[in-house]
Amino acid sequence: MRSIKMIHGYLVLLISLLFLFTGCGQDRVEAFLKGEDVNQNPFKVKLAVFGELYEAPLYAAVEKGFFKKEGIDVQLIKVDFNTFKNNFSKGLYDGATCDYRIFKAIEEGLDIKLVAGLHGSCMQILAEKNSFIRDIRNLKNKVIGVEALGNAPMTMTSQLLERNGIDPKRKITWKVYPQDRLEAALLSKAVDAISIFETGEKEPKNIKDSLKLVYSSSGSSSKGHSHSSFQHFYSSFAGISGRLVLEEPKKSAYMARAWIKAAKWVSENPKEAVKIMVEKKYVGGNLESNTTLFQYYMWSPGVRYAKKNMESYIKQQKILEILGSHVDEKDFLERVYGSILPELSG
Repeated sequence: MRSIKMIHGYLVLLISLLFLFTGCGQDRVEAFLKGEDVNQNPFKVKLAVFGELYEAPLYAAVEKGFFKKEGIDVQLIKVDFNTFKNNFSKGLYDGATCDYRIFKAIEEGLDIKLVAGLHGSCMQILAEKNSFIRDIRNLKNKVIGVEALGNAPMTMTSQLLERNGIDPKRKITWKVYPQDRLEAALLSKAVDAISIFETGEKEPKNIKDSLKLVYSSSGSSSKGHSHSSFQHFYSSFAGISGRLVLEEPKKSAYMARAWIKAAKWVSENPKEAVKIMVEKKYVGGNLESNTTLFQYYMWSPGVRYAKKNMESYIKQQKILEILGSHVDEKDFLERVYGSILPELSG
């Protein structure tokens, strides 16, 4: 009888997942999040954390009881990304919140699956006010400053350049600067333009008089370009050990649900989420500065568009030679994407 109940509970979980991920309506999201099936076998997991704001759903899932409700006892292990990458194969961690760096790590042998997108980002390209650069086509043979090679703004910019007939590897020089030095690099003419994160406002804001907007993925200010494919471009993903996904798909599904519930809670309670992270010392900095930074994070957990964005990361990182030329994009996506949730239609 117990086995029948367990099977029934798993079916309820999968059906609720199906309702969520075969469409993007809020009713389907609610159906998934309100799933009443109960995990009959509590289990423990070890999740790596890096002390970053984008890990908000993971911290919330622990502090607000989302993992506990799913029968998951979570141990958080603070590490830096390189330590995480180097020790993952030893079984020290069962998952982590992953960003753009994970694709190269997977190419190098890291066995982790991205099962859902957590937060999206918008991007803007800025130039110096008196520059002749007016639109994307004017960026050919120019120098673009970015915060990190292969991150979300660079990936979106690379894709945008490609769509406008500009080879992002051969016809663009990319230079990396710390986030707080990008504007200075632009004004000193060390770069011709910068590609940076922006808030998700319909109309870009906080552009200084010394700068001008060349492109915005969040609004309609850039003439002649479609923004729809870039809105909410995923910057972070829920990553679960490939071994766990393969051997324990049910446990992995419960983990994913807790993560997604927590991301939804973060989207509805951003100030409390930041307060938790600061007071519990999960992140550095003070409440005010972190609250300001948090406006750049758009919490829209899901799978369909996350998978499409994984494809974009893979393609653009290969074009930019971050990933090796030998990488087969279709096969590599299979290595990256963890299909513990029902496959998407459309």
